[in-house]
Amino acid sequence: MTNEPWSEDAARVEAACRRMLPELVGVYLHGSAAPGGFTSASDLDILVIADSPVPIAGVGQSLLGAVSEFPLELSIVTSAAAAGPAPPFPSVPRASLATSFTG
Repeated sequence: MTNEPWSEDAARVEAACRRMLPELVGVYLHGSAAPGGFTSASDLDILVIADSPVPIAGVGQSLLGAVSEFPLELSIVTSAAAAGPAPPFPSVPRASLATSFTG
């Protein structure tokens, strides 16, 4: 485990996704945290890839309890969409989950 300030929140998000999504392919950290540019003003950018569509409202509500330190920006795509990305990139509208989910 890393000592980065976001590491505990990221681990909780991953664990929650593994519990809730049997069709989960992967949970990926991206944005400023991935290359090491994360600051106290950053949000935690997470990409979730699943084999079938995921209802973002249910997942978003559950993930609110997983993060405590930083706002969460969650993007969810299917594995089919991730295999052949092309603009406009097919994803569920991104939800900023700072204090409440309004999906």
